[in-house]
Amino acid sequence: MASGGSRNSCESVDLPLRVHLFGRFRFERGSEAIRLSTRKVELLLAYLVLNPGFHSRERTAALLWGDSSDQSARASLRNALAILRREVDPDLLATDRQSVALRADFPLWVDALQFRSEARRFLDSPSSDHSRVPLDLYTDDLLVDFYEDWVLVERRGFRELYLDALLELTQQLRSHTEYEDARRFATLALHHDRANERAHQHLMFCHLAVGNRAAALRQFESCRAAMEEELGVEPSDA
Repeated sequence: MASGGSRNSCESVDLPLRVHLFGRFRFERGSEAIRLSTRKVELLLAYLVLNPGFHSRERTAALLWGDSSDQSARASLRNALAILRREVDPDLLATDRQSVALRADFPLWVDALQFRSEARRFLDSPSSDHSRVPLDLYTDDLLVDFYEDWVLVERRGFRELYLDALLELTQQLRSHTEYEDARRFATLALHHDRANERAHQHLMFCHLAVGNRAAALRQFESCRAAMEEELGVEPSDA
């Protein structure tokens, strides 16, 4: 979310607003936590943050309050928008009778957006400099205590991006014979996806590269067990 723009509101808005979507939802102004009234309000803010631009009120209401009647869902959305203005900032939103969005110039830092931007930049131009990828931002999967369908889709996408960054970094480190760091990042990938064959292959290669054939064989057996248990398949011959 882009920052900038002068805004006339209470002095507290000068403090940075930070939204944390990895792990459990957290919202902070400076070092102070902001407690939103309901989980639905948190979910609405997360949706608008992750999907910049205008969204129809009808679709947004159905997405978040799909178990209610259309009229009730629209009323719930209006109430949630009013809560966001009251509890966060009156200038947070841009709305009209048909649509809703976060203001594009509202100064808001979001861990997931920062990670996505940097990870994509790294994948477009890989290097073995792991400081280019803010891996520490990915403390856990996205919004771990929400289970809505759209959240699950977003969660899967961020997890895949995280794994892609880890494995590309591992490959770059391997190519520079930095096997210890390569093993560290491949192991981190397996922490999030124990049946990830590429990560297992990287580890096997690193063990063999330093002459540890026994460790490579153990890694292959670990790969076989994980893939059989998680996926019901055997490792490839590659």
